Amino acid sequence: MLLNTCFAASLLVASAQAATTACRCFPGDACWPVVDVWTQFNQSVDGQLVENVPLGTPCHVPNYNAEECAKLRNGWQLPKEQ
Repeated sequence: MLLNTCFAASLLVASAQAATTACRCFPGDACWPVVDVWTQFNQSVDGQLVENVPLGTPCHVPNYNAEECAKLRNGWQLPKEQ
């Protein structure tokens, strides 16, 4: 338990340091924790983290997909898309 607490605290410190240099930190940014760090953090909270993929991902590089993006744009105002 102490190890989990120390790990979580170190992640918060790293996040606070990153926040001083940028407004926000996103996946792919240098300030974003690497996969191994997220994996350890997820293990420390018994696998309770939920990975989120933004709805608009197909409309942006590096995941751009013209067909999927067009579908998303056409259905943007539909409740099922949100």
